[in-house]
Formats: sequence, structure tokens, C-alpha cells
Amino acid sequence: MYALTKSAISNSYLDLAPYLVMGGYYSSKTDFIRQQIK
Repeated sequence: MYALTKSAISNSYLDLAPYLVMGGYYSSKTDFIRQQIK
């Protein structure tokens, strides 16, 4: 039961990982652009 839950959590995390990476990339990019505007 624990292993099944753990694998399900890791699978969902693997599905979300690209979105988290892209979100962090875009947020850092917008911060950089904001600093350039200042």
C-alpha cells in the first residue's frame, strides 16, 4: 500500500516537474526584465 502510494506520488511529480521548471524559468525571466526596466 505504501509503495503504491509512493509510486503514484512520484508519477504525479514527474508529470508536474516540467511545468514547475518552466514556471521557475519564466518567473526568473520576468524578474530579470523588471530589473532591466528599472
